[in-house]
Amino acid sequence: MNAPVPRESEAIARPSTASRRREQIVEKAVRLFAEHGYAGTDTQLLADQLKVGKGTLYRYFSSKEELFLAATDYVMRKLSEHVLSYVEETCDPFQQIERGVRAYLVFFAEHPEFVELLIQEARLVQGPATTDLLSASGAERRALAGTLSLADRRRSSPRHVGGADQ
Repeated sequence: MNAPVPRESEAIARPSTASRRREQIVEKAVRLFAEHGYAGTDTQLLADQLKVGKGTLYRYFSSKEELFLAATDYVMRKLSEHVLSYVEETCDPFQQIERGVRAYLVFFAEHPEFVELLIQEARLVQGPATTDLLSASGAERRALAGTLSLADRRRSSPRHVGGADQ
């Protein structure tokens, strides 16, 4: 006969499993909210894609809005981790600023769906008038990518020595 597992051990094991499940839900929600928007994302679609019952979602999040805010929080945590990993590589304050700005721009260039999600979050929380400056067309995003590419080429150019053009 197997001995019963002590309740204390169960409590220790559950948060790990629960936090992993919550993270899975949030990661999938980020993609769906970015693709379909807040209004266009159905929690049943999310449940179906995760192969769980809709009730499972509500075990972790009390509402669709809470799930959406958790998704935007996830994006901001990832952005912060990304930027900090670039900034921590140097002690020079000017290089930290340069690396921080570059890391910020690269992060969103690599994850355009995150941009869409944060624009939606601003509209949901603050209203559409506040997001006009955040919205960027595909052409504006391509121009930004071109600017980053030009800066990289300029930096690696033989004329660019010691941080200043010769």
